[in-house]
Amino acid sequence: MILRKITFNDKTEVCKLIKEGRIIMNKMCSYKINKTSCDSQSICRVFREYMSRKHFFYCIEEKKEVMAFLYGYVRKFPLCKAGYIDFVVVSSKHRGKGYSTQLLNEFYRWLKRKKIDYCALHVLDKNKKAFNIYKKWGFGTAGLVMTKKIG
Repeated sequence: MILRKITFNDKTEVCKLIKEGRIIMNKMCSYKINKTSCDSQSICRVFREYMSRKHFFYCIEEKKEVMAFLYGYVRKFPLCKAGYIDFVVVSSKHRGKGYSTQLLNEFYRWLKRKKIDYCALHVLDKNKKAFNIYKKWGFGTAGLVMTKKIG
């Protein structure tokens, strides 16, 4: 198992994981949470956007296959700067092996080097597995975002 930065050579495998994550998110919402479709062209555009920024974009690789990744960055909030986890995906075949915890710990080290003391994320209320993992990691509810489709 290797934990490393994602490169452009990982595009195909990471795009598959992004698509898998988006499909899961969209199934849990009463509306399409993300207007970007899950077709290969759209997913590859998202990958290029992630790669174009100097953000945290790391993966777990095993036998030259990307099993999981975490994309995060430093985000400005009204009272402080905090690390923000935008997307974490573990392949459905490789869940329960601690990959997301390893990626999270590397993200924390990255934030500490930038002198950032807090980390935030959003999670869908119907995504009980993710919610419970984040709770296990020490995240707590700091508010509630409610949505409604209009029209």
